[in-house]
Amino acid sequence: MFDRLTPEQIQRLDRAAVLEFEGDESADALLRGLRDELGDDFDPAYDALQQGTRSMSTGGMRTARQWGAEVLEIPEELLQELSKESIEELQQLPRWAQDIFRQLNDSTKRRLLLECTWSATKAAICVDAARIEEYVRNLSSSDLENARRLTSLDEVITAIESAIEGLPNGLNFGLYPRKFRSGEILNLLERFEITDLDLERIREFVQETRGGRPLDRQKLYNLFTQYLSALIPAKVGEDLPEFIRLTEDLIGSAGRSIRGSAFENFLKLYVPQFGNLRRAKFKERGSLKNVNCDLFDSSSGTIWEFKYQSNPLAGESLTRYTKVIGQQDIKDSITAERANFLFATQQMAETNKDRLKALENHNVFYVEQPDPNQRVNLVELQ
Repeated sequence: MFDRLTPEQIQRLDRAAVLEFEGDESADALLRGLRDELGDDFDPAYDALQQGTRSMSTGGMRTARQWGAEVLEIPEELLQELSKESIEELQQLPRWAQDIFRQLNDSTKRRLLLECTWSATKAAICVDAARIEEYVRNLSSSDLENARRLTSLDEVITAIESAIEGLPNGLNFGLYPRKFRSGEILNLLERFEITDLDLERIREFVQETRGGRPLDRQKLYNLFTQYLSALIPAKVGEDLPEFIRLTEDLIGSAGRSIRGSAFENFLKLYVPQFGNLRRAKFKERGSLKNVNCDLFDSSSGTIWEFKYQSNPLAGESLTRYTKVIGQQDIKDSITAERANFLFATQQMAETNKDRLKALENHNVFYVEQPDPNQRVNLVELQ
């Protein structure tokens, strides 16, 4: 029966079944409209959906929606349209994909959740997590024929203005911070061959501001650099030597910041063991200070700290976890047992090995990929 219905119609039917099950009076009006719209197809389709809905506890639905709101920041009105099965499917997204999805604006989230679905011939429409993962993985454009490489700041501004045209708030390009105008940013765009089409999807990350005001200069800079740090690994692909070659001489403050974030995103994207780890926050022992870590493996109590720097670690960068090991993370109360520092190259790891391994429960790793046809590997220094 479902092959005669569109995915959007099945989604509305599914929502109506949930609302009726929960005793929501708004279900009546929705059902009347759907009955008129679907005619003879309404009863068999709705009966099938109701059977699935009645087997679902309301507590389970509340828990699923709470997860969607807290982890993916899906707006309440959109959550009302999703079935429990759809939200459970979204829970299968790798953590890195959840992080990117959460940063999307509400209109993009709505479009993805309505477009990326299972076939309409299934008994209930369900979000297709695999398609969403593929979408957020591939930020770079594959249209090489029509893409134009960006070689000046004016071209970058024009590309972004074109990408966000029609958005209610937009960006105020008269407030570009000094960092953005640095030659290092343009150098980075050129060496990664960033094109106007690569920047098109930045519009998906522009959040609505109150009153439709343009973003201020700091939010603008953060938006642009966060997008670049996610775009660069997608642009390079799983090619660690090429990633290092293109980023190792970015030594200005802007370049270092972007390459550090891009390195973390590269690892999340191409090293499977990092794909489902989360950030964590700990309270420092004997202090009120909170300490954030890059990733935390709750199954082993392992903190992962990613480092892309040639100079030896010193001060807080070196000892930031000495008063965290043995403490529980604030969210799930899981104890941190060790801190693993992962460097971009063997040389960087060797430079910091003795200092770090002198600290209790600290380990040192680096990444390598001798063969471009093989996966990126982690190597521990003994």
